[in-house]
Amino acid sequence: MSMGMSYVEYWDGDIYAAAAYRKADEYRRARANEDAWLAGLYNMRAFASVMGAALGKKGQKSPEYPKEPYPVTQAEKDAAKERSIKKTIEFFRKGEEIGRRNNPRQN
Repeated sequence: MSMGMSYVEYWDGDIYAAAAYRKADEYRRARANEDAWLAGLYNMRAFASVMGAALGKKGQKSPEYPKEPYPVTQAEKDAAKERSIKKTIEFFRKGEEIGRRNNPRQN
């Protein structure tokens, strides 16, 4: 009954329904646990960035709060990895361009 199953379903319904409700409740609890963990992770990063700025040593860079949400699905992880690769390539291309401007004789 605590899993969302009514008394009628429990006593008069399909005998396998209780197992399905139990499994659904396990998934629901796992999802809630993961959501709470993710909220804790965001809170930890927020506190670390604030406390690092307030109590950190002078000149020391404090941790930054994430600029975008953490990837959860595999598609989001792949997209984040692709963005990171593109950002790195762009960084090195800009460095190469600056180097060519500063040393025009080297090709």
